[in-house]
Amino acid sequence: MQFRRGNSRSVASFGACQKLVGTWYEHISEVRTQASSAILTMYVHARTALLEVDEIFFVILEIIYEDKNVVRLLSFDRITAYAPYAACVDEGVQLKLCVCSKRKSDMLPLGSVSFNAPSELDALGDSRCLEKVSRSHPDGIIMEIVNLCREEATVRIKLEGRNMISTEQRQVQVHPFAMHLLFVSIKQDERFKWDYRVYLKPIS
Repeated sequence: MQFRRGNSRSVASFGACQKLVGTWYEHISEVRTQASSAILTMYVHARTALLEVDEIFFVILEIIYEDKNVVRLLSFDRITAYAPYAACVDEGVQLKLCVCSKRKSDMLPLGSVSFNAPSELDALGDSRCLEKVSRSHPDGIIMEIVNLCREEATVRIKLEGRNMISTEQRQVQVHPFAMHLLFVSIKQDERFKWDYRVYLKPIS
């Protein structure tokens, strides 16, 4: 998204900075701030398809239990060094989010593996352009949308979950030849099963 905002004339999804894919998380801590909310901190490990370098981020999330168990990103910081990437960072992309190389790739990482879960691709309804990319885990699911056509697409999202904590977006705009996160859902209570239903509707 940052690359497209900084390079509006480009039809590529990524420039020198590559898509980061999660590989591991650790040191998870939850602190209740109120009866209806909590602060969750963790270290997230990620890497790119082109560069086999393990990057570590410290992430702070807020969980709102009264609002359908919604999780929101409050802040993050990159623990591993990122100054060396200043020489190849794309215009418009935050340096602390960039892992880059002079070797650019215009290909979307559709088959990437996130947290040891392979990608599953499905067409979105009758759309010729939109593909859902799902990665299911024992404790949750990640879903993204890919636009393979030259026109911008808008997708509405309705997510229902049982024993789940989820990010919340009601609508996303997907640029041509770009991938966009729809939602992340994780199990809330280890003692019970989790389930979800998602309704996705293209509106343009």
